[in-house]
Amino acid sequence: MTGLRTADRCKVTVGQTITCLIGTCISWLFIGCLFIGAAPDTAAQVRITDFNGNGVLSWTNSLSNAVGTVQWSPNLTGGEWNSDWQSLRQIPLTNQTTSVSVPMFYRVQVSTNVHSGTSLAGWTTVLGDGIYVPTGVSPVTTNDIGTTHFTEYSELEANSNQRQIMAHNILFKRVNDAEAANVVHDCGYSFRLPYLPTTENSVLNAQTLEGGLFVWNDDDQLDYGGAFQWILNPWISEFGTVQVWTGFCTNEWRSVGYLEPDTNWHHVRMQIDFKTQMASLSIDNHLFPFVFTATPKEGWGPETAARFQVEIVSTFPGTTGYVHKAHVKDWFWHW
Repeated sequence: MTGLRTADRCKVTVGQTITCLIGTCISWLFIGCLFIGAAPDTAAQVRITDFNGNGVLSWTNSLSNAVGTVQWSPNLTGGEWNSDWQSLRQIPLTNQTTSVSVPMFYRVQVSTNVHSGTSLAGWTTVLGDGIYVPTGVSPVTTNDIGTTHFTEYSELEANSNQRQIMAHNILFKRVNDAEAANVVHDCGYSFRLPYLPTTENSVLNAQTLEGGLFVWNDDDQLDYGGAFQWILNPWISEFGTVQVWTGFCTNEWRSVGYLEPDTNWHHVRMQIDFKTQMASLSIDNHLFPFVFTATPKEGWGPETAARFQVEIVSTFPGTTGYVHKAHVKDWFWHW
C-alpha cells in the first residue's frame, strides 16, 4: 500500500487518493501529479496529508498492524523506487562531470503482511543436509538437534548428545502466498553464541551459523532468494569469515567479509526484491555483498511459498564430537 508525493515539484491536492489492489495483502495508493493506474478499492487506505518542503512527510492510515517504508525515485516513468541511499554512497569520480539519479518523488509503502516475535516459538525444526557420520557411527537423526524457546530468545542446538557426528539444525517460518515472489521482503533477527569457539573447547564448538530468505516457485522448480553463513570452526583459516550463497550456475559459498567471533549480540537484516532480483545484507549495520540466487530443488510441493530460516551446523567431528549452540531473538519479516 503506497502513498506518493512529489517533492514540491508540482501542484497537488493533499488528500487525493487513487487505490490499486495487488494480490491479497498489498495495495498501493498514489498522490502526486501523475496518475499511475487504479484497481478495485480497498478498505485500508494510506493518505499523505502533508509535505510542504519543511523536511517532514506526514500520512495517515486505517491499519492497526502494519509497517511503513518511505521510498524515493528520480522519476515516475520507469525509475526504480529505492528504500535506502546506497546508490548515492561511495560514487566513483572518474571524470570532471558526474551525474546520478537523485530523489525527486517520494511515496509511502505500507505492508500488512507483518510477522515478528521475540523467540522462534511456532517455527518448524528440521534436520538439514549439512551432516557427516564416520564409518561405524549410527546415522544423524532429529534426536541429534533441538530447540528450546525461552521468554527472551530461542536456543538452537546441533549434535545435542555430543556424538561423533556433524549435525545441521534448521528452523524456518513458511508462508504460502501466490504473491510472495512479486514483492519486496524485509527481514532480520539478533543472534549470539553463548560460548566462544576455540580449539581448547572440548565440548562446545561450531561449524557455522546461517540464515536465509527464499521463495519457492513450483512453476520452474527453483528456490529463489539469498543466504549467508558465519564460519565458526576454530581449526580452519576461514574462522570468522562471512560467506553468501551464489546459486545459479555455481551453487557454492563465496567469502564476502569478516565478523569477529565473540559472544555479543549481532543483528542481521536481509532485504530482497524478487521482481527486480535485487538483494542486500547487513550485519550490525555493515553492508556485505549479497547475491540473488536461484537453486534447483527436486520433489518440493506444488505451491509458491516464502521461507525465512535460521540454521546452525556443528563442528566436523574429528576424533570426538562437539555440541553447537546459538541464541536467536527479536525476529521480523515484512512484505
